[in-house]
Amino acid sequence: MAEAQTYSSAVLRLISLSEEWREPLVKAGAIRYLLPLLNSKLNQARWNARQTLINLSMSTELMPTLKLYSVPEYIHAGNIPHRPYSDGEDDLEKLPPHLQSVTTKIKTTLAGKPPIMKPRVGTTMSSSTGTGAVPTARQGSNDGRPRRTSSNNGATAS
Repeated sequence: MAEAQTYSSAVLRLISLSEEWREPLVKAGAIRYLLPLLNSKLNQARWNARQTLINLSMSTELMPTLKLYSVPEYIHAGNIPHRPYSDGEDDLEKLPPHLQSVTTKIKTTLAGKPPIMKPRVGTTMSSSTGTGAVPTARQGSNDGRPRRTSSNNGATAS
């Protein structure tokens, strides 16, 4: 069954490359069989199904059918062509509600001055190079453990 899913989705992907076959594929019900393959464990079947749906979404007349079958937005959202002569009432050109608040937040953030860059604590600015010095590890940590002071690594003299 795994081979059948992979090969059949590959055939549909190749057929969907041709613009004249996209509408007949949709009318035959290909979307209904491709959607479950998007969650398949087989990489090739999943990839073929995704590419077939992307190819189908290239035809703008098929977009209502793709939305009717609830094809995920990550498949068809990037393939919506910009139509400069539309009347602005088209649902395809409107931003989804969950992105409208994000864009207004970005616009208000970018309207002010850019944030001031502050040097990190513990770094010093070198006047000759203009770069910050990298802080080194502390020589003696104050974690409460006893420190060795001898240079012979704890070996005893005989």
